[in-house]
Amino acid sequence: MGLGAIFRRISGIASPRKAPDGLDAGLPGPSVDFAVVDVETTGLYPGGHDRILEIGIVKTGWTGEMVEEYVTLVNPQRDVGPTSIHGITARDIASAPPFEEVAGDVADRLSGVVLAGHNVDFDLRFINAELARLGSGLGTPPSVCTLALCGYLVPPPLNGRLSSCCAAIGIRHDQAHSALSDAHATAQVLHAIIRNMGCTGLEELWTAPSKTGSYRRTRRTLS
Repeated sequence: MGLGAIFRRISGIASPRKAPDGLDAGLPGPSVDFAVVDVETTGLYPGGHDRILEIGIVKTGWTGEMVEEYVTLVNPQRDVGPTSIHGITARDIASAPPFEEVAGDVADRLSGVVLAGHNVDFDLRFINAELARLGSGLGTPPSVCTLALCGYLVPPPLNGRLSSCCAAIGIRHDQAHSALSDAHATAQVLHAIIRNMGCTGLEELWTAPSKTGSYRRTRRTLS
């Protein structure tokens, strides 16, 4: 499918109080696919001059079964920012594609699913900022934030960091700030949360009280 067609499809489902492609709060768990996303960026400000350096997406079913994984470096067409944090150098991205060349792949994988991420709003803001430069965007798709729900882990993590969440459920996370590794780790945290909450469908997941501060837990509708 061409990039323009993908963008038109996304724009077509982005309407108030309407879930994409039949997704709604009443869906039973087995009918739900998640796209767990993580981005590495040049900085913290997608509305300014900061850009995506790497994006990783892990698609899973409700019970955690792997459906697909996707990762790519992205040439931000500027300096890479703090390599000490994300580990990506100018040499790494020298031959990487600019976002416009991978936008179709990214948009296709984030369409018709429930997005998930550890502070998912951060990832979504950067993706939307990149798409906006191409005249499109995802809007505010249904999403789940594992940071906001990490208090449901057993035992509870020491803090909201992804590494602490992984330690709480006994999984290794040796490649922190690698987009695909972070996405895989977040997917495992997400499904541990679902199991611990005993959720059988989206409504239970979306209406459960948040256990961490004021972070937005979920987005139930499209903008």
